[in-house]
Amino acid sequence: MRTNSEQKEGHVYLIQAVGTTRYSPVKYLDTFEVFPDGSIWRYGRQLKGAVTINGYRQHKLKVKGVQNLRSTHRVIAECFIPNPENKPQVNHINGIKLDNRVENLEWVTASENHKHAFAIGLQVARKGSQSNATRLIEDDIKLIFGMKGFGYNQYQIADAFDVSEGVIGKILRKESWKHCHSEQVS
Repeated sequence: MRTNSEQKEGHVYLIQAVGTTRYSPVKYLDTFEVFPDGSIWRYGRQLKGAVTINGYRQHKLKVKGVQNLRSTHRVIAECFIPNPENKPQVNHINGIKLDNRVENLEWVTASENHKHAFAIGLQVARKGSQSNATRLIEDDIKLIFGMKGFGYNQYQIADAFDVSEGVIGKILRKESWKHCHSEQVS
């Protein structure tokens, strides 16, 4: 670790100050100053940016007449957080998309980002008819058990609901649609 404010390739290194560690701003695209608190400045003024429909702050960074639309968290990570494993995404550790402080950001893979979102409750698993991947609804599950009770085989039930025999088999073995099985009697 370096103990001065030397900058190289857009990254800043820690500066040791009387008993504390702090970051210095980094020049970005030769025109902007990026700070570890998540702010971006140009010509002595803080840029506000805009919040996207997905809740992330973005900035239009104009250099030599060309505008670059950049996510704030990505700019902060590129400037302050080393990425030796070349991970493609930046994660907000506390889940707050507008908290772009360097200590709240980390480089992650898409899989790590997805797992983190479920772990902290930003995403929840969709069950049954709420899932985008199903052709069935909860009432169909009741009908499937009813048809099985009347002697229909898996092939006939699958054909009636336009799904595979495997799907019907998992339902009848209570391996899928588990939230519906508590009320089923087989």
